[in-house]
Amino acid sequence: MQVLEAHLDWTMQQHPAASEPHDRANANPGGQIRGWHAAAQRFVKDHPQREVQRLGPCPSCKGPYLVQSTDLRLVNDLPYIECRDPDCQRVFTTPEYNAYMKTLTEALKAVA
Repeated sequence: MQVLEAHLDWTMQQHPAASEPHDRANANPGGQIRGWHAAAQRFVKDHPQREVQRLGPCPSCKGPYLVQSTDLRLVNDLPYIECRDPDCQRVFTTPEYNAYMKTLTEALKAVA
């Protein structure tokens, strides 16, 4: 760490690749430092985490493509659930999806 602090000014200004864009595709030290910073943030979870909700499989196409719609909302602000498979594109209301998941859960419990 002391080496980095001692040479940071030279690294950021005088390094032969310092004039290149700050991305991972080149030798710019600023891009390297940005990558380290992002990795450290992910490691300590300092940045906001995107909430991931795993939904059940689509009953029509059997694919794992069901997601909460970001565009469609019901009157009381419940999201629609839609299949992202381009060949299926089935849409559920939240109560329909909940009923489907209840029957699916009961069927899985019966098998287990």
